[in-house]
Amino acid sequence: MNWLLLLLCMVAQAPEEGDPLDPEPEFKIDYEEKVVLVDLPLRIVRDGRPVTELKLADLTVQENGVPAQVRDLKKVQTPLKMHILMDLSTSNADNIFQIKAATRFLIKKMRKGDTAKLSYFSNTYQELTEYHDNRDFLIQKLTRVTPLGSTALYDGINAALEDMRQHEGPKALFLFSDGHDLMSHTKEVDLELKVKNYGIPIYMISYEAANAKLPPLLAQQTQFMTTLIGLSGGHLFRGDREFQGDLNTALKRARTRFLVNYISPNAGAGKSWRSIMATVNGCNNCTLIYRRGYEM
Repeated sequence: MNWLLLLLCMVAQAPEEGDPLDPEPEFKIDYEEKVVLVDLPLRIVRDGRPVTELKLADLTVQENGVPAQVRDLKKVQTPLKMHILMDLSTSNADNIFQIKAATRFLIKKMRKGDTAKLSYFSNTYQELTEYHDNRDFLIQKLTRVTPLGSTALYDGINAALEDMRQHEGPKALFLFSDGHDLMSHTKEVDLELKVKNYGIPIYMISYEAANAKLPPLLAQQTQFMTTLIGLSGGHLFRGDREFQGDLNTALKRARTRFLVNYISPNAGAGKSWRSIMATVNGCNNCTLIYRRGYEM
């Protein structure tokens, strides 16, 4: 009787035909999506002035014509390359003390990551230093600064711009001059074209009185420099006064960038050149300065 009961229990608990003794593990497919996040520093100039406010909703970014998803937009202060160009012509001799003092001020305001280069012009353009982050070294080099010779202002600006365009990242030219030129080979039209194309802001500090009565040629040159500075996105500071506050403002403007973070579209398409196009809705007469592409 016990044997018969045991047999019946075993038959009742036996699995049906075709049912597995143990359940199969669930089959899962691993799917990996490549996501590439891109940081894009962006500088915007409108009518010769930096734009310092921007809404994310107004910004559009495309890669190779495909819209990208912009994740974040913030305003940042970035390390800066400063090229300080001093007018050491004899006509500017009375201002050498102020020029040195203002240059020392700029050097002392350097932040971590900043570099500065010192140069000057009279008859010709000369470099005092390469780009350097050592403040004491740069200030020491100012002891060699003495007025001499005539004025080749346009040649000096041209040489400084050609030097600066070889370097990446945010940069600004700080120019100490009365704005007059007596012997340059560089033509005004050529200098204006370079300023438009290079996108380097020029901040000019002139100790000449703003309402000074000038001979026609010098008045014409002063007007040209005013136009040139505006085209660069910089600013002209004029008058016989202290410029510390103005220089602080200029440094802040030159360092200000918008940092755009977006997801690259079609990131899994393999290695290729990605052309970037950024636009700002409703920003009339705006020039956007940013890198135009990258290799993935």
